[in-house]
Amino acid sequence: MLTQIKGMGPPNVAGLSLSGIATECPADLVTDSERFYNSVLHLLEDIEEKEEVMKLLAWWNRYVHSIFTLSS
Repeated sequence: MLTQIKGMGPPNVAGLSLSGIATECPADLVTDSERFYNSVLHLLEDIEEKEEVMKLLAWWNRYVHSIFTLSS
């Protein structure tokens, strides 16, 4: 679902990037952000993407944990 937005290939946890969102459509940030948010929610809820979602959440938890561990 998420990869269909920009015509990318199959879902890839490493390819998920939030860095380019604001620069892709500067004239319509609200709508673009809403579409991205809704697409992420659909991806997280998609039963066919369960394995990829679990990998993504595991990566996110490790990433967040490392940030808090370094800042403590």
